[in-house]
Amino acid sequence: MYKIGDFSKKTNINIKTLRYYDEIDLFKPSYADKFTGYRYYTDEQLLDILLIKELKKLGLSLEEIKKYLKTKDIKILEKRRRALEMEINNITNFLTNQYKKYKITESNYEKYVLINGIKYAKKPQALAVRDKEAKYYVIENDNDFIDDFVIFIKNNNWITINRLKYLDKEYIDFIFNYLKENGYTYITEIVPIEEDNVANAIRKHFTNIEESTFFQGKWEYIKFKIYL
Repeated sequence: MYKIGDFSKKTNINIKTLRYYDEIDLFKPSYADKFTGYRYYTDEQLLDILLIKELKKLGLSLEEIKKYLKTKDIKILEKRRRALEMEINNITNFLTNQYKKYKITESNYEKYVLINGIKYAKKPQALAVRDKEAKYYVIENDNDFIDDFVIFIKNNNWITINRLKYLDKEYIDFIFNYLKENGYTYITEIVPIEEDNVANAIRKHFTNIEESTFFQGKWEYIKFKIYL
């Protein structure tokens, strides 16, 4: 058996919380010494407290958790799922409306240098924009700068957008819909092999892609050809 302090360390739940769970009859110790007041817990209770932690992560209230532990009523979890789906839809709609306020415009070398700084004026990306080997795009909201990206036309429409943006579905949809409307049939994205979160987001979001790997020196990359 574990004293409350040892059980607290083992489960990473502080003593005050364990005492509170006992008071509200959510999670009681296996044994409490009526003379000393010491609480004792067993190994068998580890699964119960871990379940409580998981249910809290799902956003269930303590009352909902207590009810679920007593009844194992799946409807409690289904209700929470519906609430989460509604929250996700609300956030998605909000973001979509926000992106509708954004405007993408094709710009030029001078704007590129103005935004990125004079120290980038002679970088390969800037020179490609200057020499019409790449197109430069700026995203603004009420004339306030939001983001920018370059597409290398002579390098299979390779896009230089921040790769973490692929984790934001609405933002990527906003950009790629614009590109499709403006004549692009595909975009190429290069992802370092270790950025599996980005690669998986691309695989999940786009249904028509070609995928290959290549090495540049000792570095391995995944090349995605994304059809719009």
